Amino acid sequence: MVEPLSLAGILIAIPPVAAALITIASDIKEARKDIQNLVGDLFTLKGVLEYVQSVRIISFDKEKHNFDSAQFDGLLHDAGSILAALKLSLKVGDSVVAQKWKSIKWHFKKTEVLEHRQRLEEVKSAMLMVMMGDSLNYNQAILDEVAQLRTEVSSDRKVRDLEIWERKRKVLFNWLAPVAPQLEHTNALMQHLPGTGAWFLDGPFTIWKDLSDEQAAVLWLQGKSGSGKTTLMARSAEQLSSEINRQDSTVCTRFYCSFGTLASQQLVNILASILVQACEAIPSMYDKISTKYAEAANAQQPRSVEASELLQILVEHVTKVSRFYICIDAVNESTEAEIIQKTMGGLAGKCKNIRLFITSTHEPHESAFREARFITSTMKANLVDHDIATYLDEEITTSDELRKCDPLVREEIRRTILGRSSGVFRFAESQLQLTRIAAQHTGREVRRQLSRMPSSLNETYVRSLGGHINNPIHRRYLRTMLLWLSFATRPLTLRELSEAIVVEDEDTDLDEQCRLHDPNVLLQLGQGLVELDKFTGFVSLGHSSVKTCLTSTYIQNTEAADFALNETNSHDLIMRTCVTYLRFRPFRIDSRNTFDTLSARYPLLSYAALNWPLHITGTGTATLEGVRHLISTQHMPRGGAYAFWILYVSRNVPLGVILQTSPLYYASSFGFTKLVAVLLADSHGLDLERPEGRVGSTALQVACFRRQKGVVKLLVEAGANSFSPDGSGVEGGFSSLFWAKNNGWDDIVELMIEHGVANKHNYRDRSHGVYAVDLAKKVQAVSLQDTHACSTVESLICTKEE
Repeated sequence: MVEPLSLAGILIAIPPVAAALITIASDIKEARKDIQNLVGDLFTLKGVLEYVQSVRIISFDKEKHNFDSAQFDGLLHDAGSILAALKLSLKVGDSVVAQKWKSIKWHFKKTEVLEHRQRLEEVKSAMLMVMMGDSLNYNQAILDEVAQLRTEVSSDRKVRDLEIWERKRKVLFNWLAPVAPQLEHTNALMQHLPGTGAWFLDGPFTIWKDLSDEQAAVLWLQGKSGSGKTTLMARSAEQLSSEINRQDSTVCTRFYCSFGTLASQQLVNILASILVQACEAIPSMYDKISTKYAEAANAQQPRSVEASELLQILVEHVTKVSRFYICIDAVNESTEAEIIQKTMGGLAGKCKNIRLFITSTHEPHESAFREARFITSTMKANLVDHDIATYLDEEITTSDELRKCDPLVREEIRRTILGRSSGVFRFAESQLQLTRIAAQHTGREVRRQLSRMPSSLNETYVRSLGGHINNPIHRRYLRTMLLWLSFATRPLTLRELSEAIVVEDEDTDLDEQCRLHDPNVLLQLGQGLVELDKFTGFVSLGHSSVKTCLTSTYIQNTEAADFALNETNSHDLIMRTCVTYLRFRPFRIDSRNTFDTLSARYPLLSYAALNWPLHITGTGTATLEGVRHLISTQHMPRGGAYAFWILYVSRNVPLGVILQTSPLYYASSFGFTKLVAVLLADSHGLDLERPEGRVGSTALQVACFRRQKGVVKLLVEAGANSFSPDGSGVEGGFSSLFWAKNNGWDDIVELMIEHGVANKHNYRDRSHGVYAVDLAKKVQAVSLQDTHACSTVESLICTKEE
């Protein structure tokens, strides 16, 4: 909520706010007229209040004025609230006004400007009406009008305060939980056909849902890839949500893991999403995360959240409702599947009101759920076939082409597909899409097509791929596209994908002669295998079973063996493509093009710069060569592609600092754990104690300062000194051990002491004073607002100068 200002506070606050508005008006032409009007109202209000202040100073106690009344004090309160809200909209802080004017942006729309002006006009008019009387014997009509104006202002203030609160809440939620399940849930729910899934919803699901609260319960739904688990979970979660509307003391959360989005596979993001979804039903949970994380979220600091922290918040608040449902789909598609199961099993063991529903292609981990009642449901063919029959009936009766067929032919289509589906929805769907049954012109041709129908989903995909084997260009495009869609760390747009497809190892740039004339050709080549989401613009595999087939041993012994994918080799190819892309001639620091301009011309730039280190799979020869291919350019004029990459990620590091600072330092600062591992493995004369950055911190110190826990563990185990102070000079400097303690990393602190003693490092941390500790924490909080590489020392110096 916005705190109102006093009369004196209003007079002090008006000029800098007006100056900020004038600055904005000078930068944004279309805003000038509205801002001029608003500034005029501000100074009119200032004149009224200065008059009131002067009269109050010279008046004797016995003299009474209208502006001495409670009514006028209320209007002052309203004016202060409006001005404080305006300041918040401009994001102007009292302590940094003088330094920040030039960087203030246009933070509210034209309609918001008009709203602020209208509210100020109402308050100003009310004040003038109050001052028109000679004494406290007001004209009743004036009093009524003033009261009405005050009521309107007060009501508007409440609305504005609520809007501000909602905006802050949204910022916090987006910061804490970067992966939201709404879109995946909606898409999955749209696939559900009425009347399907009854065997599960009326059976295992209801049994699990109705179990007593004596002990937590887990429902594990296991089925083949493509059997419809995701759709069934979405329908189940929706049913739970509808029942919750009638039970205020119940919470239902859901999450969808996806092989195509690395962030959706991480335990910390699953827990964060669960917390965010539960906040509305459990206000104390929102209060907790707001207290803990709101400041960092509002300051746009990089997220530094531990899964253990989120788990503790869940444990503390889950018991405040009667039932707490957690639905997690496709846990098998997560790289952290085992730890997710163990964590969720541990949560269920601590909170008996937990109800877990998990889907997977695999069996559960043996020891994960021992402390909860466990129900397993397998999607057997005889159970799912009824649902597939319902789906086929719907498709056949709604297809304009198939409706023209003789009823006996339609029944044969239904019977043939159902007989070979083996409980796999995706198989039935693919037959209608890929085998072109509906495109046949006679019943005889339909029967011939049915006789050639594949016997499995894998065979269906192989046949689809086999149609491109004899065209080497199409084969290369299709294979590369499937590789990227199978192993990219995030979803790709069609422009990004079409760019990645055409990059060759020897390329030094791309022009229109190298690019596809029409990127949509990729969708045509991948028909039935890939799909474009028109809502998000992202291209993805049509189903996870496509990747399963491409990475299976089955495809290696078929006509489509050329399309077989190996995970390590695929990541190496993506990394190599990204590095080649970053070495393009236009990507140099002396380029006259801005990053935005370059990104518009080169759509893969953002992905290549921010994700290439995530495709490192080990420390083998191929990986080392790929890393060296980029790192070696630092010795070129102005740092070459390496310096451009560092600046792209950091955006504000001077070139001179980049040239004098090692790749290990920046990799540690950015949190590229796999890249740090490669650099340590390729350590020919690597100096772990070298002070670097703008003033001087070691790689370990900057990693601790920036809360890159995985990197810190690698550096400590490699022998980096945890006890030496940085080069800040403040209170003798701060050691890595100090930052580890400050970050709450008890396990890392223990590791640092263990290795420090073993390596005979001397403990020289002299930062024990309250001033030093408080300053250090403030510096870390301020510095983390900037996601770029920056040493501890630099921020300490800047803070002291302020």
